[in-house]
Amino acid sequence: MNESILIQIVGLMSISIVVQWLCEKKQLPSILFHLLFGIVIGPILGWVKPDSLFHDLLFPLVSMSVALILFEGGLTLNFSKLGSMKKVVIRICTLGAFFNFAITTVLAHFIFQIPWSIAMLYGSMLIVTGPTVIAPMMRTLKLKNSVSSTLKWEGVITDPYAAVIGVIILHSIIHPATSSSVGAGALSMVGAFLFAGTLGCLGGYLLIYLISRNVILPNLHVPISIILVLNLHIMCNHFWEESGLVGVTVMGLVLANQKRANIQRIVQFKMELQTLIIPVLFTLLAARLDLSSIKFTDMQAAIFLVSTILISRPISIFLATAKTEMTLKEKIFLGFFAPRGIVAVAVTSLFSLELARAGSHHADTFMSGMILTILGTVIIYSLLSTPLSLYLKIKHVNPKGVLIVGADLLAREISKALHKLGFEVLLVDTNLNNVLAARMEGLKAEPTSIFSESLHDELNLSGMGKLIALTPSESANSLACTYHKQDFGVDNVYELGCQANKLKPSSNDELGGRRLFGNEITYESLLISILKNAGMKSTKISAEFTFEDFRKHHGGDAIPLFIVGENGDLIPVIANKEIKPNPGETLISIVSNVEKSPSPVKSRGPKDVEYMTA
Repeated sequence: MNESILIQIVGLMSISIVVQWLCEKKQLPSILFHLLFGIVIGPILGWVKPDSLFHDLLFPLVSMSVALILFEGGLTLNFSKLGSMKKVVIRICTLGAFFNFAITTVLAHFIFQIPWSIAMLYGSMLIVTGPTVIAPMMRTLKLKNSVSSTLKWEGVITDPYAAVIGVIILHSIIHPATSSSVGAGALSMVGAFLFAGTLGCLGGYLLIYLISRNVILPNLHVPISIILVLNLHIMCNHFWEESGLVGVTVMGLVLANQKRANIQRIVQFKMELQTLIIPVLFTLLAARLDLSSIKFTDMQAAIFLVSTILISRPISIFLATAKTEMTLKEKIFLGFFAPRGIVAVAVTSLFSLELARAGSHHADTFMSGMILTILGTVIIYSLLSTPLSLYLKIKHVNPKGVLIVGADLLAREISKALHKLGFEVLLVDTNLNNVLAARMEGLKAEPTSIFSESLHDELNLSGMGKLIALTPSESANSLACTYHKQDFGVDNVYELGCQANKLKPSSNDELGGRRLFGNEITYESLLISILKNAGMKSTKISAEFTFEDFRKHHGGDAIPLFIVGENGDLIPVIANKEIKPNPGETLISIVSNVEKSPSPVKSRGPKDVEYMTA
């Protein structure tokens, strides 16, 4: 018997992690496959039976998992990073959420013929748009920054507070005596918010104090934060049922919006959370579904799904974004893109368990209806998003932005040359001094690691078409290209070598990227040239001033770096490939013995326009 239980638990974890790995490798929405595999190994094949496997431990395990997920959601709510779309995001997350909640509630009530209270649970859970589902889709779609930023922040912000609204509604269902009037319900809601929010703030500030004063060692940041989160969750629930979800969300929010303590280790933990707890949780919850309560051909469920896609979402988006800077095409895409994700499934499962414990006969139908709706939105939006974005012309078909790894002197010089020609350039470096120097010189730079699992969450890379690694470490450059080859494509990752005459395999090689500028050109040689008063030059090639004329004019000291085509494409010079810029194209190169200036100066050759970047 014990062996059978062990086999089920290990098998469940193994299948969940394998599915997660395959989905990340293929950039597919993992939630969809976790739910489908859970249904297969649970109700269909009967291999895993969660209720008999965990018995009374099932609810506490789900409750703690949801608490950690919402804490992670709070950690992402750094409001200082909202950027230029702040007004639109706030309106969508307030007015849009309200309209979506109201419309979805009405639809659920009349379509399913259920009480208003249960319909409101549907409405609260469908406010959310899952960022963990949206993120991999954004990498593939490469939408315009305004659209991708809005979608990202909508999911990040609505996830936690939609769960809080659902908690309040659930409390009124389970304890009708304390919510017998609108006034009592409002008072209960305010009380829950204030009580749990206060404890959440105290928990957050306690952790900030412990970290900033070095009371706890760095290797204990993550385990102590987990213990504090779980204790806060239990304490809030003890005094005010299900208010723990509010408390842990507020605690995460406090940590995300402070600058006293370095919480990088804790933030990194959320990625491990996603790759361990969430796959197992989703597969487990799907495995306990009752097939008899799932009616795949039920017309009511189909009508409700279509209604949420064609009525609730579009109306709420158009009302919320009225008289904003968003274009009509952007509003249309936002109105027809809202896949649901982690929080919707996890909190729905928790609410279903709570309803079942309270004896509600709507528990199974609520769980089944929500799961089918979530699956439907993920499938439909996955299929429609690419053709819709192409039709509306809001997709970066050929993104021209450049992500540069490194922000030291050499990387800054090259970046400024590209920036002067109109390319969007973003530098990433873990060295804060390099990042500050880049910002002082007018460049966009972020103090983060190129290997960070949360890179796509922290930065908007939708307009980035090429990755160029320019650090003084050849192994770091090669690893960065290998790490992001799937995101950018094998032909769009480039690395600067640090050893001369070291041949770099073709772009189809599994390791590293294409070697920049030639086998003889190294990081050290370029940096020495810059330090010896060499400068960046942008030269327009024409019939009157050809590439051969450029060679004669500057001799063998000039080092070609990039060619900018007539269509604006950036073509890096790579090893083992002869270059010959055509008339109409622009050559970016490093030339020696140039007087540096912060502004453009006239060159010494015809049609030779020089850009000084020092």
